Amino acid sequence: MKIHWNTTLAEISRGIELKPALNQWVDTMEQHLTGKAKATARHCQKKWDLSREEWEMLEKLCTVLEKYQEATLKFSTTTAPTICKVLPIYKAIQEHLKNILEDPNLANMQNAKYTKLKNAVREGLEKMDIYLAKALKGDYPLLGTILHPSIQLFLLEHLFEVYHKETAPSSTSASTPNLSNKMSSMFLAAIQSMTPSQQDAALTSYRAQEILQWELLLS
Repeated sequence: MKIHWNTTLAEISRGIELKPALNQWVDTMEQHLTGKAKATARHCQKKWDLSREEWEMLEKLCTVLEKYQEATLKFSTTTAPTICKVLPIYKAIQEHLKNILEDPNLANMQNAKYTKLKNAVREGLEKMDIYLAKALKGDYPLLGTILHPSIQLFLLEHLFEVYHKETAPSSTSASTPNLSNKMSSMFLAAIQSMTPSQQDAALTSYRAQEILQWELLLS
């Protein structure tokens, strides 16, 4: 029977929370036992006793999966549209996996189990790159993102600065820029350049002043 990753994450997270109690329980299993019961307890101890490296491995695994759990919960809401969250959340997962691979504590570990974890994260990043590239080519994720009031404000501010620089009069060239292509490329670059903190702020900010400003910009 296959186990869903989110169930595994919940079990591991709870185990880490109860780590001191679990270690004490395993260490004292054979106390006050004799004969067959003691032998059985020792056999269980060998299977259930986790080393420091194994606990660290579980903590790293939780770190990897927590971002997926967060994304799953955001996409599972039934009270608000989620199409506007696709690109920011995909980008957040992508950056999250990159940071894990660049973590020196993980990169320098040569244990076979850590190698499997690094390979899994690397494969997850490759798949995330594919999903993000497809989402950037689709109409609905792009429209959903650009029409979101708070995200719209961030993008407009970012795009205006880039547009102003790229379309400024040049003494060496009098050609007219291709505005459609420029705006398209700048929009994609802006989406991809959003940091996780900017994504969270954009997705949770609905201040009336910002929405009014957004409406004025479109009028």
